[in-house]
Amino acid sequence: FCVWAGQPCSIRLPPSAFLRSLHGKMKPLSYDAARMVDFGLLLGVVSLGLTHKDPSVYYQCAVKAFGYVLAFTWVTQGLFQLVARSCGRLIQTSEKAQKQLIFKEIFDTVTGAAIPISCFIAWPYSRSVMGEETALRDTLDECVPFGSPVLYVLKVIAGLLVADAYNYWKHRFFHHKLLWPFHKVHHAHHNPSAFGGYAVSVFYGISTFWPIVFFSFPWVGLYVPIHAPFLGFYVLLNHYLHSGYVIAPVENALHKLYIMSSAWHNVHHEKGRVGFNYKDQTFSEISCLWDLWMGTYPQGHYEQTVAKSNKAAQ
Repeated sequence: FCVWAGQPCSIRLPPSAFLRSLHGKMKPLSYDAARMVDFGLLLGVVSLGLTHKDPSVYYQCAVKAFGYVLAFTWVTQGLFQLVARSCGRLIQTSEKAQKQLIFKEIFDTVTGAAIPISCFIAWPYSRSVMGEETALRDTLDECVPFGSPVLYVLKVIAGLLVADAYNYWKHRFFHHKLLWPFHKVHHAHHNPSAFGGYAVSVFYGISTFWPIVFFSFPWVGLYVPIHAPFLGFYVLLNHYLHSGYVIAPVENALHKLYIMSSAWHNVHHEKGRVGFNYKDQTFSEISCLWDLWMGTYPQGHYEQTVAKSNKAAQ
């Protein structure tokens, strides 16, 4: 991989004449129009429960999931913000830095993340309540042929690579001018707190969390002792990425593993703006490898963040 040779890969495929013409004619929605589309999408996601074989069971599960999701999210966000403030160093110290809009972050989290997530969770949850199989398994034998740990590790690695690539390109496309009105909700928070990690538009939330539906399919075969801790880690990582603080030992560990860190992601909120090819920001959501490969980060930013975290950890 050329990033380890010190040369980020900058890939920009030239569009065809037809696509250039089509792109030139398409105009982005206004912010208010995008909110109307979000409202329609929210109604659509909620209404899909009517297609369930037993809608009453589905909606009972969705309501319970909504309560669990909000309780877990708000409690962990609050605790994480307190820990970050007591143990970390504030990133944006300028007097011009935006104040953290915590109440707006909470509202956007409910509409853009909690409701869609709950509706998606309700599909596998309702199957479990009705005594049907889901993707979640307690033994490796039910997840891969012969219960082979090697095969399952390969399956997990493949899944992580696909998820990492999907989230990078999804995020980057939402910075295109046509999708930016939907992602602008998240970027209203230039100086986020841990409560802003899931403060997104409905469209962005659906685009991020729809894979939860795969938990409904038994053939997916997910080994709970591995996937449950990983999902918990990802949720907590997202809190940290948006906390507005850096904790030196955490930054140092994440950088060594090429995992996104608070220092790396905060620049995305500070600099983030419309532009698919605006590269003076970051787009990664899990690992920082795609940013490094595509050169979508402020030049010298990676080296500076690693040096600062190493210095602070000494």
